[in-house]
Amino acid sequence: MSVLITFLVFNLVIFVHEMGHFIFAKYGGIGVIEFSLGMGPRLWGFKKGDTDYSLRLLPIGGYVRLAGLDDSGVDFDKGCYFQNRPIYHRFSTILAGSFMNIVLGYILFFMISFFVGEMVISKSIQSLVPDMPASRIGLQSQDVLLSLDGELIQDVRHDFISVISQSDSLFSITVLREGVEKQFSCKPVFDEKTGLYKLGIVFGTDNEPVGFFRSFLLASDKTMGSVKLFFVSFKELFKGNASFKELSGPIGIFQFASYQLEESFFQFLGIFALISILLGMMNLLPIPVLDGGHLMFLLYELIFKKPVSQKVIVFLSNVFALLLILLMVVVTFNDIAFWSDRVDFLKGL
Repeated sequence: MSVLITFLVFNLVIFVHEMGHFIFAKYGGIGVIEFSLGMGPRLWGFKKGDTDYSLRLLPIGGYVRLAGLDDSGVDFDKGCYFQNRPIYHRFSTILAGSFMNIVLGYILFFMISFFVGEMVISKSIQSLVPDMPASRIGLQSQDVLLSLDGELIQDVRHDFISVISQSDSLFSITVLREGVEKQFSCKPVFDEKTGLYKLGIVFGTDNEPVGFFRSFLLASDKTMGSVKLFFVSFKELFKGNASFKELSGPIGIFQFASYQLEESFFQFLGIFALISILLGMMNLLPIPVLDGGHLMFLLYELIFKKPVSQKVIVFLSNVFALLLILLMVVVTFNDIAFWSDRVDFLKGL
């Protein structure tokens, strides 16, 4: 059941992307030949106005066919052809798919914040890392942090973790244990992997209820964080810091998302909010077969006052389509080859 739900939600992300193209094309006076839900042979459909709405056999996303970009659009008035519409209408139509994906991610993040609350680090110690300073001085799981060097701890991340991670000073830590306050002195050790000082304390998380307007702000922060993650991931990839095992395609996404659904429905929604935003950002890459490639061609037309040669567009699109197919083969092989490793990783979360 979790795989089926994951599959349906994944298709929703793609459907929303195509719906963005459809809505803005209609608004911009661009003829829409067909709006399809699914791929492959046609099962059912109807025609309203000049647009054919169809349901197809393979429930894999969908697509929008625009007049002027498809030879079957000869019945449309040439004024409705994509290439004959004002450039701002064409630009917004292409951009709309990614825009809608980001909006969907924002809405999902808002729902999580509003119905679940804001996830904060708990003041209660969940566990201790063996042979680290915190375990050696006698701190225990379920101890509740009260103060650090006499300063009350309101926000664990800001008032405790951030302070500890920046210094190897001797800290005074006050905790509440079974209704009794206890005080300990502890000096953190340096972790070369992270470049931070640590005590070896593992914290749990709590969900604090937030209001309607606060949910908007949290959703904005998470959306911007997802966009930032996209750029950071590419930076790490080009620097060679990302391993081959970390590359993942649809199969890996299904594996991870299905596991999250079994653990928590809202964690699952959070994963798909992230996926929707990353998919939107990915489509904006300046690669000819992606939306970003079309935007690049439009930008060229805007600057040089003439469109890119159709032969150049076709050639570049074919070359990059082949490269993307090869990449999909690689990531699919990667997903299958490292399936069991990822199962062990997910169980260890």
